[in-house]
Amino acid sequence: MIEGETIGEGWAVGRVGPVLLQIWRDGTPIEGAQAAVAAAKELAFSDLPRIATLIVVPQGSKLPESDARAVLSGLPTELGRGVGVALAFEGSGFRAAAVRAVLSGIMLLSRHRVPHDVFPSVERAAGWLQPKLVGALDARTLASATRELRARIPAA
Repeated sequence: MIEGETIGEGWAVGRVGPVLLQIWRDGTPIEGAQAAVAAAKELAFSDLPRIATLIVVPQGSKLPESDARAVLSGLPTELGRGVGVALAFEGSGFRAAAVRAVLSGIMLLSRHRVPHDVFPSVERAAGWLQPKLVGALDARTLASATRELRARIPAA
């Protein structure tokens, strides 16, 4: 189900159908950011008509370092015909809601043309992407693949 996976210490990148999965359990190291951009380029050169990315950041994960942020800033552009960037910043409570609000504001101010949004769970993010993929992948399959890739990240 998952193709082209690259797994590092605390992170994983892979693809399920037309969706690039990025899971940043322990932060976003530069090698992970580079793997995500490389995977986005590969997906952009595929013959898939619609592509998207689902980014998962568990509660308590460290923010990306500036070099990783710089590498990742061009990822939506690399998606080319991307139809959506869904960021699942997991967690509950005031801090998680505040972080999601800040991330939503940052994404709103970005100049990327790809539609994007921030969600409290993988399931909600997958549900948002499903209609944008027009039958290419259903939300349940996407959420399941995300759990599968997350389980492959080695324990800290």
